[in-house]
Amino acid sequence: MEHDPTPRDDAATAAANAQRRAIALDDGEWEAFKRALGEPALVRAGSERDDRRFVDAALSVMTGHCYWTDLPAQDYGNWVSNYRRNRRWMARGVWLRALRSGALPQAWAQRIAQYAQRQDQERARRSSRKRERLLRQE
Repeated sequence: MEHDPTPRDDAATAAANAQRRAIALDDGEWEAFKRALGEPALVRAGSERDDRRFVDAALSVMTGHCYWTDLPAQDYGNWVSNYRRNRRWMARGVWLRALRSGALPQAWAQRIAQYAQRQDQERARRSSRKRERLLRQE
């Protein structure tokens, strides 16, 4: 059977796509987020606009609203840069600090924690597979 590249247009697909909208913090939420984290967490990017674009992109992905590659580059910047920065923030505990501060809604906090757990599991799986591959080569 040959693969049909045309997208399916059924009710389930339409419902799933309707839920995949990027998040954009309003001015009040952004100010609360900045106060909760402080400036050291946000100094990596070139400007506050870049910081805000990154945070909106990361929240959109971690809360399950869209995928990194779905984010429009003109609105959120390069998805690879955002993905890498998000991994650094996770490793440094920046998102954990944001969750503990209460700067984000509780529903988002749970999804972000689940996202972080999945990323840790995936990282451990990759590391284990690499170790197995190296042992087989010896």
